[in-house]
Amino acid sequence: MNRAVQLKQLSWAMFAMGTSLALIASGMTLAVIVTSCKTSPKTVAYKTLAVVAQTVDSSLKPYADLVVAGKVDQETQVKVADAKGRYEIAFKAAVAAARGNLQSPTPDDVQKLADNLSTLLGAVLKQHG
Repeated sequence: MNRAVQLKQLSWAMFAMGTSLALIASGMTLAVIVTSCKTSPKTVAYKTLAVVAQTVDSSLKPYADLVVAGKVDQETQVKVADAKGRYEIAFKAAVAAARGNLQSPTPDDVQKLADNLSTLLGAVLKQHG
């Protein structure tokens, strides 16, 4: 057999093998889809550092307006300042660990601190809103 014929046959064999693998893979995907209909799907979602920062920042602006207007008592201001300080320290450490990539997932400890701060701010805003 000459070299050109061998290459052509090898080419067709590789094409057929690739097609077979693609069909097998699509069959496996279909099997996963079909079987996954029997169980509840699991969605993996996370908030990025940028989203958490935006969420906290959007709550701080109306809170600051209330403070300037004299509508937030000193005790609440101390609580918010403490929660904000703990959040900021953890957030800065998370950003440093992510090498400045704000699209990185937010670590659980930072998320908890952000949630606590947002809950506190939400209560203040609801009280004066």
